[in-house]
Amino acid sequence: MQLINGLLSNNAAKVRMVLAEKGLAFESIDLPWTRTNAWDPKPEILLASNPRAQVPVLIDQDLTLWDSTVINEYLEDKHPQPSLFPTSAREKAICRLWEDEGDHNQTHVGVLIQEVFLAAPGSALSPSATNALSELDAFVDRLSHQIGNQDYICDKFSVADISVFLTLAFGQTLGLQVDKKNVATWYQRVLSRPPIKQEFDQLMAGVANLAT
Repeated sequence: MQLINGLLSNNAAKVRMVLAEKGLAFESIDLPWTRTNAWDPKPEILLASNPRAQVPVLIDQDLTLWDSTVINEYLEDKHPQPSLFPTSAREKAICRLWEDEGDHNQTHVGVLIQEVFLAAPGSALSPSATNALSELDAFVDRLSHQIGNQDYICDKFSVADISVFLTLAFGQTLGLQVDKKNVATWYQRVLSRPPIKQEFDQLMAGVANLAT
């Protein structure tokens, strides 16, 4: 398998974490990324493989897939062990819903990247950034309620945990506070998983070393 990949792409990281959790080998085709030029113009390999010109793209022999959710469901179907989805229809639907919640709230992280990460040092928070933090705070509240006393979002570790973890991991680098007791405990529990920790460390190193 090949993965057309962007180190700092949340969606690509979702797929990398699923591949790592399942112990699946793949060739990574890494696209360069800088603070000022995120693939503009788009690389030819990306344009040729995905009509949306977005990462990630998974190539498995003669099959080419894009969209991290579609890719991860394919990987689950083809390599069902270890499973990253619940088995019952009800719990699987909840898992997919929370995976989508993680993806959806990346929109607010994207605002913070533009308004905080790429802003001049010392810049005041814009109204857009303040609103994004408020929306993410509300998301953390909903997450706290969903987790309750469970170890993971859907009781057992799943793609929902990966998606939401990545949103909060990026958000915390941009001012988000994840200090509710059960959310903080859940966050550390997810981070303690070796495949997640390895990917997280690579992400943070990529952020620190991001070229201008």
